[in-house]
Amino acid sequence: MSTRAFVVVLSWLLSVAGGFGYLSLFAGAPGVAATAPRSWPADVTIPRDIDRPTLLVPLHVESASSRETVVELGRLMARVRDRVDAHVLLVPGGRGEDLMGSPLWRSATSIANVDVRVDDGGTIAARFGAVASERVLLYDTDGTLRFAGGIADTRAGRDALEATIRGAIGRGRADSFACAPRLERDDQRGIP
Repeated sequence: MSTRAFVVVLSWLLSVAGGFGYLSLFAGAPGVAATAPRSWPADVTIPRDIDRPTLLVPLHVESASSRETVVELGRLMARVRDRVDAHVLLVPGGRGEDLMGSPLWRSATSIANVDVRVDDGGTIAARFGAVASERVLLYDTDGTLRFAGGIADTRAGRDALEATIRGAIGRGRADSFACAPRLERDDQRGIP
C-alpha cells in the first residue's frame, strides 16, 4: 500500500472513530429539560380544567418515541380514566404535512378522554417550554405545575405521573430521553 493510500485510510478511520466517539457522548443522556412555566399561562388557547388536573402532551411528529408516548398515555388514561383532563399537541416537523388522519393522530384520538389538536408552528408547545417532545406536563386545578417528565422511556415516569394525578405525591419529575424538536432553545433548563 502506498503512503498516500495509507494516509487516506488512516484519516477516514480516525474520522469515523471521532464521529462515533462524539455520538457516544449523547447515548443514554436525558433530553433537554423543559422550562415549563410554574403556573398555567393565561394566554394559551387550551382550556385549563378547574375541577381536575390538566395534562399536556406535546408530540413532535418526527420523533420515533412519540408513538411510545401515545401507547403509554393510553395505558395511563385507562387507569386514571376521567381524573385528568388530557390534551395532546401534535407539533408538525415543518414540512407542511397534514397530521389529521396520520397514524400518530389516529393513535392519539383513539384514547378515551383525550383532546388532540395540531399545534402549527409549535407555538403552544413553546409557550409551555416543551423542548423535548415526549415530556408531559401536569398542572393542578389551581394551575400550578405538578409534574414534568417523560413517560415513554421509563415505567417510573408513568408511575410518578399517575401517583401525582391520584394525589399521592405533591410534585413529580421524570427525566426524558426524548427527541428535541426544532423549536428548542439553548437557554431552556429544567424545573427543580
